Amino acid sequence: MGFNSQELDNIKKYFLELSTKQTKEEVFYYDLEIDAEEITEMDIKEVEKFSRISGKGFSEPKFKIKNLILEEGYTKKLGHHVRGVMGSNNDTIKINCEDGWALMKFKSHSDYAIDVEYAFEDSFSAGVNVIGSLNLNSFYNFGKRETIITKQIFIDDYEIFE
Repeated sequence: MGFNSQELDNIKKYFLELSTKQTKEEVFYYDLEIDAEEITEMDIKEVEKFSRISGKGFSEPKFKIKNLILEEGYTKKLGHHVRGVMGSNNDTIKINCEDGWALMKFKSHSDYAIDVEYAFEDSFSAGVNVIGSLNLNSFYNFGKRETIITKQIFIDDYEIFE
């Protein structure tokens, strides 16, 4: 007995949904809940300053960022994508969101957050609420001759909404 190779995505989706229903629920703690549109680059810089001076034994501040809307991005390497798998070991996940947000998960399985892709395919207005730490990524794009600044969240957990 076998299956049609064209049904592989549906089979993966089915087993992913089945496995998430049967897993134990983890608890994630956070310090502040805030809407994504309320966070500025300056806010993230202030959090980064605090994180550096908090000292040994103090955990990095965690936030629940609400109402991040998924957005398709494009790169030469990945083409059009909402969720990209990157890194030399394909163990870094990047999820694009509106307003310059990038959600990052390092040292993860390449299937992490694949349900985000399915949610975006089903509804182009799908979004996520995320628990994690804030970061600003800044780099110089030589092709565009400008500095690109991206607001990032290093993901601990997420939930999808439509």
